[in-house]
Amino acid sequence: MGEEVGPIEEVSDLHEAESMVAMYDELIEKVRRQRG
Repeated sequence: MGEEVGPIEEVSDLHEAESMVAMYDELIEKVRRQRG
């Protein structure tokens, strides 16, 4: 009935969020270099 979120799903979500943050960090660094 109710959606149970196990620890495995939570871990994969955390990894996804971390990889997204890393991608944004790289984009920000590129923009900063272009702006000088």
